[in-house]
Amino acid sequence: VLLARGERALARTAYGAFRKLFATLLDVPLALDDDTSRKEAEARFRQTHAELADQTSLLRDVLSFASADDSDDAEVDGLVRAENVRRLLLMILEQASSSGALFVVDDAHALDGLSWKLLVSIATQLPGVMTLITMRPMSDPPRELAAITASERSRKLHLEPFDLEGV
Repeated sequence: VLLARGERALARTAYGAFRKLFATLLDVPLALDDDTSRKEAEARFRQTHAELADQTSLLRDVLSFASADDSDDAEVDGLVRAENVRRLLLMILEQASSSGALFVVDDAHALDGLSWKLLVSIATQLPGVMTLITMRPMSDPPRELAAITASERSRKLHLEPFDLEGV
């Protein structure tokens, strides 16, 4: 089971719902206090994940590595970079779920835009992954939700609020 959780405090943070999941999958501390700790974690990551070492700068958007101002790909267009990050994260999830997995996203109503885009890719492009999304009703749901529910793999189950006796 792979778990991501939308949190209102992270709703404006790129991939906020996925930070804890990727930190766990890649064995990287979630919170690093200072620049030295971030650089040490990045160096350890490069050693333990040699196959991803050349893409470490892309993971700075999700993990607590060194600050973006020392990024070696600062000249890359924002849309191109976002697509490269999404593809890399999807590849990591595909490897983590190679024998099948249940991917649970709780409180999806609090996801940031990039997390929604990644979620569409997970739900529609990873055949060995069953995706379960929980969320509160939204007056203006993101269009990514429509892309997920339009998939032939999708089933929508609407639950009414529980009363005290139902809890």
